[in-house]
Amino acid sequence: MSTAGAVADMRDPEIETMPRDALEQLQGERLRRQVGHVDANAEFFGSLFAANGVRPADISGVDDLGRLPRFAKEDLRAWRESTGDPFAGTLCVPAERLTFVTHSSGTSGRPNLFGLTLDEYEEVWKIYARTFHTVGIRPGDHAVLSGRNLWHAAAHGFDKAFERMGVVKYYFGTPAQDVIPHLFESAPEVLPLLNITISLMPEVEVEYIRSHDIDPRQRCPNLRILQTGVEMSTARRRLLADTWGVPVRNQFGSGDQFWMCGECPADERWTHAPEDYLIFEVLDPHTHEPVPSGGTGVLHVTNLWMESFPFIRYDMEDMVAHDTSPCPCGRTSKRLAMRGRLTWSVRVGDRYVFSQDVEEVLWARPELTAPNYQLVRRSRQPQDALEVRLAAPEGAVCAALREELARDLSMQLDLPCRITLVEQGSISVKGWKAERVIQE
Repeated sequence: MSTAGAVADMRDPEIETMPRDALEQLQGERLRRQVGHVDANAEFFGSLFAANGVRPADISGVDDLGRLPRFAKEDLRAWRESTGDPFAGTLCVPAERLTFVTHSSGTSGRPNLFGLTLDEYEEVWKIYARTFHTVGIRPGDHAVLSGRNLWHAAAHGFDKAFERMGVVKYYFGTPAQDVIPHLFESAPEVLPLLNITISLMPEVEVEYIRSHDIDPRQRCPNLRILQTGVEMSTARRRLLADTWGVPVRNQFGSGDQFWMCGECPADERWTHAPEDYLIFEVLDPHTHEPVPSGGTGVLHVTNLWMESFPFIRYDMEDMVAHDTSPCPCGRTSKRLAMRGRLTWSVRVGDRYVFSQDVEEVLWARPELTAPNYQLVRRSRQPQDALEVRLAAPEGAVCAALREELARDLSMQLDLPCRITLVEQGSISVKGWKAERVIQE
C-alpha cells in the first residue's frame, strides 16, 4: 500500500500523521492538566504522589513522566479492601455524574470497577471508530457481536462506535464460545448479509466449523473480514484465515481505560496506538526503565482524556514489543505488538516464553486442529525447561508425535522442552479466555 493511498483512507489523518514532536507536545500539555486533575480529585493518586514526593508542578511534559510513580491492579484492590471505596480512590468526579459503571475481566484477580460520564461516552466511540476504520470496517457493513459481552467496557466502545459509524450490529445473546454455533444454527438466513464477524474463541470455533463440515465461504459469500482481539501467533492467523477464507484483522486493547489499537494495514504484525488519547510506555520488567524502540517490555498507560477515571502510569501487566520508526502505512503513532500477559509467561533461563511461542509449533501441525494447551509455570522462576500440557483428541497424538512436537519446540525456542498429554476438557476457560499457564 502506498503512503498516499493509506493517508487518504485514514479516519483522522491530521492526528494519525502528526509529526512525533508535535504529538509529544500535545501529550505533554494534556499530561500536565491530567496530573493536576487527579492529584486534586482522586485520593488514591493524591496519596500516591505525596508518598513519592511528586507534585503536579514537577511535571512540565512527557520527559517528566518517569518522575511519576507507577501502580498496578493489585494496588487498587488493596486500596479498596482497606477503605471500602468501590472505586479504590480513583473516581475524580461525583458518582452521580457517571452514566454507567462496569468492571475489568478479573482474569488476574478480583475485578476493578470504573465507568464513564455521559460526555465521555460521547467521546470514547471515536477511539474505537478509528481502530475499526484502520482494520477495514466501513459504514454500511453488517457485523456480528456477542450480546453477552456487553458487561465488558470495550464492548460499550464497540457498540457506540458501530452505531455512529453506521455499521449494522447483529447481537447474539449467547456466551462467547457459542456465538459462532448460534450464528450458523439459529440465523442462517442472515449469513449472506454479513461482511464482518468476530472470533472470540478461535479453538472452539474452528473445531465447530470443521466438525460440522461448514464452508464459511459458501454460507457467508459477502464476508470480508474476520475481526479478532486475541494474542495472534502466525499459526493462529493462518488457521483462522484458512478456515474462514477471509483476511484476519486483529486488535489489541483494554477495557480498563477504554482504548483499542488497530492492526496496521501495511504490516499485520503491528497495531497502531491512539497516542492523542493515551501515553503508551514500554518498560523493562526488572529495572522499570524505558525500553528503546524495537524492544519488548511491560506496557504502562497514562490516560490523557478521561475526567472520571484517568489512570496515570498504569501497569497493564502485558508484555509488548513497540516501534516508533516511520511506518509504511503513513501513520506516525507508536506501533505495539502483544506478546502476552507477563504473569502468564514462563521464564526459562534468561528469557520469557509466552503462549504464542508454543502455539507457533503446536497449531502448525496439519494432523492437529488447534489443540488446547497450557504452559506449566513452576513456583521457582526461572525454571530449567519448558513444560507444556497438551489436550488433543484421543488417538490424535501418539508417543512418537509427542516426542516430535517436543523436539520441534526445543528447536524453535532453543530451550529444553517436554510435552505431557492431558484429557480433553482438563484445561479450564475463564470467561472466554483459556488459561494458558498453570501454576505448579
